Amino acid sequence: MDKTVTTKYYCHRSGVFKSKSKGERSLKITGSCKIDQYCPSFIRTVVGMINIEVTYCKTHLVHQNEIRFLPISTVVQETIAGKIESGIPPNVIIDQFRNETNYNIEKKNIITRKDIYNISAKFGLLHKYKLHDVDAISVDLQVKRFAQNSNKSLNPIILYKTQGTEYFPLEKDDFMIIILTETQKAVLEKFSSEKLCIDATHGTNQYNFNLTTIVVIDEFGEGYPVAFCISSKIDEVHMTVFFSKIKEVTGSLTPNVFMSDDAPAFWNAWIKIMSPIPKFHLLCKWHIDNNWLKNLKKIDGSLTTKAYVYKTLRVLLEESDITEFENLLSSFLCKLEEEPAMHNFKAYFVSTYVHRKKLWAACYRRQAMINTNMVLEAFHKTLKHVYLKGKKNQRLDALLWHLLKVVRDKNFERLVKLCNGGKVTHFVNVINSRHRSALQTNYKVIKISDDTWSVASNSLELDYLIKQNEPSSCKVICIVCKCCVHLFSCTCYDYCIKNNMCKHIHVVRMNSMVNNEDVSMNSM
Repeated sequence: MDKTVTTKYYCHRSGVFKSKSKGERSLKITGSCKIDQYCPSFIRTVVGMINIEVTYCKTHLVHQNEIRFLPISTVVQETIAGKIESGIPPNVIIDQFRNETNYNIEKKNIITRKDIYNISAKFGLLHKYKLHDVDAISVDLQVKRFAQNSNKSLNPIILYKTQGTEYFPLEKDDFMIIILTETQKAVLEKFSSEKLCIDATHGTNQYNFNLTTIVVIDEFGEGYPVAFCISSKIDEVHMTVFFSKIKEVTGSLTPNVFMSDDAPAFWNAWIKIMSPIPKFHLLCKWHIDNNWLKNLKKIDGSLTTKAYVYKTLRVLLEESDITEFENLLSSFLCKLEEEPAMHNFKAYFVSTYVHRKKLWAACYRRQAMINTNMVLEAFHKTLKHVYLKGKKNQRLDALLWHLLKVVRDKNFERLVKLCNGGKVTHFVNVINSRHRSALQTNYKVIKISDDTWSVASNSLELDYLIKQNEPSSCKVICIVCKCCVHLFSCTCYDYCIKNNMCKHIHVVRMNSMVNNEDVSMNSM
């Protein structure tokens, strides 16, 4: 007995529109392709063992052949999917199809970004990280996929603790993922001896899990994220676990400068796990300033009074001389005591910042050569606005995927800079600006010793002392002077507070070059 297969194709506009929505959103402006009637056009095929019988009714009724209701053909969809997989941006794909228009408009000529988005989703190209519709299962599958790699060093997940599992000293309901790739480990070990910054940010997932990032400063003066921790809390217990796992992989880290926000959890956990204790523990000036602004509401006085207090705080923050700072601080506290409207703010300021003045006052951090956590703020901004496209990310598997993508891109950016000898950054522009400023004025330079010079100020009645330091591997140099900010130190405000390579250093360097003096430089 012959087996036959019958297939019947109907007009895609035939039938009644049945909405699946809850009525919260309006219908799209083109309306439904269904005509709420039945179109008689059809194709019926009967496939037998020997022959194929086709019946075709070409008559369409009640509707026109409108291009807006035509589907994108399978061939075009496959072509678009191939272009997307090749990394061609949507706007380029749209432009290519529009260039193929020859006064005969087809559906492919009027595709939109929304069409490309739908095709990406259809072919599984939109969310490569999405291994399961349930976020928790998808994350679990990602972590297991990394763990199954035969080369254990390629597994970036060094700790994975889910809610409901036991991991001392964390609680059962705590969640934590620690990410440290092989390249991050290498960069961390190379640059952690100088400056290390740590900060946390929120808003990267729907579960209110916090993303904590450790950043080091490389030889180009730019921040490099060397470790990530996604956790349900950022208290001392969680940070202790974070740093302990890093220590297991890299050994004890010994940064000269440790910078964090105003919360004590980072510092307390660090000194508990790592040794020796960093020489400088600094609080980020941006966080300090932000906290002061928020707490000005503790002052019961007028806006003028609040403005006076804030201006004085900023002067204290930037004062470079210890004696001047202590005198100003003493008079400021007396002023707060004299005014009853300022008593609440004084209590806050004394209990929170006065006893920790060495952590935030510029005069006590002159040798640290770092001011703010802006390298971390810049990274978090890039993550949220570039990789997460400025949208509120919902899924944790998406965050995990994009963090690894950030590290990949950072690796290639660093490789490009190493191959090209660096790039023109903000720091390079500042150095060049100070060099041009040094050329515009004549300065009196006196050589005190083989590694010490005195430069007289042209605007103030004082001399600046410049000392030569040990050569470094810094790549951010003045092209003319062949000198970086670490080769010399200066007692001026521009160097001590702004951490810039001041014009006095350029003056000394150029004077030494003119006199054929040997001033060693790592890049010479």
